[in-house]
Amino acid sequence: MGRLSEIASVGKAAVLTMEMQRGVVGDLAVIRALADVVSSEGIPKRLGALVAGARSAGVPVVHCRAAFRRDRKGSF
Repeated sequence: MGRLSEIASVGKAAVLTMEMQRGVVGDLAVIRALADVVSSEGIPKRLGALVAGARSAGVPVVHCRAAFRRDRKGSF
C-alpha cells in the first residue's frame, strides 16, 4: 500500500458523502435519535469543512443518495 499522499492525490481520490440529506439526518429525519447524534457531534459542520477542503484542493466531491422506485423493486 502506498503513502497517503500517493493514494489520495488529485486524480486518484474523491470524497463521497452518504446519508446526509435532510430526511436522514436533518429536520425531516425519520430516525430522530440518529439526527440528534449527528447534530450533537457536529458532523454537518465537520463534513462541510472536509468537503470545502477537498474542493479547494481539486478533489472531486460526490454526494450519494438513495432513490427508490414506487414499487420498491430492486430495494433491500
